[in-house]
Amino acid sequence: MSTDWERLPEWESRLRAGLNTEVVGHPLVAYGAVSSTNDVLKELALKGAPDGLTVVATHQTNGRGRRGRTWVSCPGQAVYLSVLLRPEWPGADVTWLGVLGGVAAAEAASVLGVKELLIKWPNDVLARGRKLGGVLVEPRLGDEHIDFAVLGIGFNVQQQPEDWPGELRETATSCLAEGVEVASDLVVRTLLEQLDRWYHPAGKDHRTELLSAWSRWSGTDRMPQLD
Repeated sequence: MSTDWERLPEWESRLRAGLNTEVVGHPLVAYGAVSSTNDVLKELALKGAPDGLTVVATHQTNGRGRRGRTWVSCPGQAVYLSVLLRPEWPGADVTWLGVLGGVAAAEAASVLGVKELLIKWPNDVLARGRKLGGVLVEPRLGDEHIDFAVLGIGFNVQQQPEDWPGELRETATSCLAEGVEVASDLVVRTLLEQLDRWYHPAGKDHRTELLSAWSRWSGTDRMPQLD
């Protein structure tokens, strides 16, 4: 495992104790501040880390969204996690990982009690039209197959409007701002359990169900395309 960042073994134990998953979150590694959980996990993936390995952190100093956009980090008020996926899928199926991440994040938000949810492709989960969370899939493709993919999720939990920079106060939201008071540990476990529910690494089983969920949360039954 990476030695560049401070490990938090007590937090790891707490999260593992309440986690009900088969693949995702096994193993689970927790850190304090990191550059980004995706960066840490890619480093571990290149060293041969297993399918399902999850990295969580209290804070990101260089979190990002798609096209290198900055993800504003609020230490202690949000969830930052990444999951290593090694599905036995052809490279052409990589778009399904984005669908998987969006559906899992929306389902988790719903389970937690957040209302009026919508997936906005390619990576936003909205509540009442404001950004609650984001999904970033960074795949490494082999010869006609997916070597591995890092699926990162940033999820706002306890922020209030004054906690964001001015330009985000009209466009961002959190569980607390939506009237749902919840602990970050529960959010982590709920996200991982939903990812585990929808992830089927060995084949295409349950994709009809996944597409139906995508349609329900996105408002369209058309399969999206990565750009």
